Amino acid sequence: DGDVTGVRYRGADGEERELRARLVVGADGRYSKTRELSGLAYDKQPLERDVVWLRMPRPDGWQRACYRIRLQGSRHGLFIPTYPDDIRIGFNIPKGGLKELRKGGIEQLHRRIDEIAPELSQGLRESVTGWSGTTVLDIFT
Repeated sequence: DGDVTGVRYRGADGEERELRARLVVGADGRYSKTRELSGLAYDKQPLERDVVWLRMPRPDGWQRACYRIRLQGSRHGLFIPTYPDDIRIGFNIPKGGLKELRKGGIEQLHRRIDEIAPELSQGLRESVTGWSGTTVLDIFT
């Protein structure tokens, strides 16, 4: 009757199953279809920055399970280990600043990472040779 009371899913054996719950939470991300379909009002507030994401091989000496955060003035970097032996790098840029960053070519991206994690310079240049390996995340609350 329009109420969500659980989920239907297919098990590893191929059989359809149903799991019921008293509370169902839709956690489907930034551009939530659940929120849109619910008709609930919300107020989207853009923040003053975006984040550029990229991936590179984990450097020697970096622990597999160690998350790192680097702060240098207004420049922030996040370094997250990913399977099997890579790290995901996220760094902030001004809102809408990708076009300006890209004007300097891929070397401009390399220099930005050099500022917050100089020990990654060589590996970054070997593994990230073009913009196709990057993604920009629009930051808002």
